[in-house]
Amino acid sequence: MLIAAGCALNFEQFSASDDRGGGLTTSAPGGSASDGGATTAGGSGGTNATGGTGGTASAGGAGGVASTGGAGGTAATGGAGGMGTGGAGGGSICGDAPSPIDTNCPPACDKCRNGTCVFECKDNECQFVTLACPADRPCEVDCKGANSCYQAVIDCPATYACDVVCDDDNACFGATQNCDSGTCTLECAGGVNACFSSTLNCGSGECNAVCNTNADPTVNCGNACMCNQSGC
Repeated sequence: MLIAAGCALNFEQFSASDDRGGGLTTSAPGGSASDGGATTAGGSGGTNATGGTGGTASAGGAGGVASTGGAGGTAATGGAGGMGTGGAGGGSICGDAPSPIDTNCPPACDKCRNGTCVFECKDNECQFVTLACPADRPCEVDCKGANSCYQAVIDCPATYACDVVCDDDNACFGATQNCDSGTCTLECAGGVNACFSSTLNCGSGECNAVCNTNADPTVNCGNACMCNQSGC
């Protein structure tokens, strides 16, 4: 073993840093805090998985630069809450139809469906006939047969919905539907010339014509609050 004469070994003292920073701090051989000696920078702070506090800065002299501790973890932010919109109010812009006054089915109707008077017109059955819908309930006329409502006249109730369905060859050929303040709909569903030369006279309520055939009706919108034609 070689021993260097006259030389003493000085071991620098090491002190463990604060557990929160995770680094080691060395004591500097420079001047004390009172004479402005520079201090060594503190160790880099360890990464904190849970966003913990950074490492403790070492206390330097008057001119010393304090070390920066480790950056804390980023806090998670919750997702933005969804924005719900309220449903639109019920009823059309023309107003709501009243409920049927009487739940009994009038004798003039072939049947009633949920309070609606239904006229069932099959082949040639309602030719040249005037069908007067009862005043106290919605009305539906099913012209589902060849020439079933040929040149028929349908007088709709004053305030209730009135639907006429034409579904066969010449089913509503030359027919007329007279509406009032209730919602009126004429549907040309199928067949050759199902609504040929037919007329929809709208009232003040909503008025709709739906055409799925080759012959379109004449639609007189008049002063209807809404007049819709689909495929016509």
